[in-house]
Amino acid sequence: MATIAPRKLTLADGAALLIRVPERTDHSRLTELDRAGASEPELTGQLPGDPVLSDSERLHWIMRMRDGGSALALLAELEGRLVGFLECRAQDYPRGASHVARFMICLERDFRDRGIGRHLVETLLDWAAAHPTLEKVSLGVLAGNARALALYRKLGFTEEGRRAREFRSADGAYLDTVMMGRFVK
Repeated sequence: MATIAPRKLTLADGAALLIRVPERTDHSRLTELDRAGASEPELTGQLPGDPVLSDSERLHWIMRMRDGGSALALLAELEGRLVGFLECRAQDYPRGASHVARFMICLERDFRDRGIGRHLVETLLDWAAAHPTLEKVSLGVLAGNARALALYRKLGFTEEGRRAREFRSADGAYLDTVMMGRFVK
């Protein structure tokens, strides 16, 4: 099975970035980061008050993601501070789609536009390319998230369709979800 060794990188501004898989001790910090996503529903699809995993549920999630197989979790630490994570899972149903993995990503607002998201996705793509059964990586992104759409296009993802009015914000506005994919093999 493809594994991920920690990646130590230097951002353009000289900051030290570490991409790694989560450890048991990360559960509380991940829960806090997850809660922060609700403050930007136009980007994350979360609304204030949406449930997030408790610390114990997040710990269970970490242990499942560390089991390997066709799931991957990555953390982004900038000079020791957790600023983002990525979760990817191969589809397990129907079996005919088990060669496709879907992912989601979350970055703290103050740490965007520094290349962190790109490094997370590039690490995912390397893992998927080395994985024995994965051939394609896909995602859904809200149509209003122009920065994310631009990043995914730069990394070779193409738009495969839209789910019209899939998200409704707290004020009643609708947004489409853009479905994107990239073949790794």
